[in-house]
Amino acid sequence: QKTLVSLDLLNDSGQVKGHADINLLSQTHVLNGIITYSFPPALRLLLNDPKVFAIISLSTEDKFKSVHTLNLYETILRFRKVRSTGFIALPIWRKLIGATDPCYEVFKVFNYSVLKPSIKEINEKCEVFIEAFFEKSGRNVVAIRFEITERFKMKDVEDETEVENEEVDH
Repeated sequence: QKTLVSLDLLNDSGQVKGHADINLLSQTHVLNGIITYSFPPALRLLLNDPKVFAIISLSTEDKFKSVHTLNLYETILRFRKVRSTGFIALPIWRKLIGATDPCYEVFKVFNYSVLKPSIKEINEKCEVFIEAFFEKSGRNVVAIRFEITERFKMKDVEDETEVENEEVDH
């Protein structure tokens, strides 16, 4: 009940429409060794919204070495149909990717340590190809836009779909 979930809520064009800090659990009960818990109503609505969370197969998730890559991939998938994230401010990208360490406030460090390796890993291992474009103010990068291109359908995704669609004989 003391774990706080912090969310940046983006609209379809990548603009921040709000921010939410919600307790992970609204209540818990332990009775006769059985633990019962519930999520707060606001969090339940967000968890059920496919626009907020991407559904990523565990086989795809296991391919990533870094949590930053997984977070970037999950965010990118939300914009897959429109093929672009639009320009999103750099501090928001850092937060979405989970690169909140103060050393990443320097773009050169963030780009070299987080962004480039994550983009490379996604492009090598996933069904989408992403390319980053930077918006600058003077010499400083202030926003990033990702263009998303479909490359191919992953074999394991095809297999999962086929299994779901097969009829079961009894």
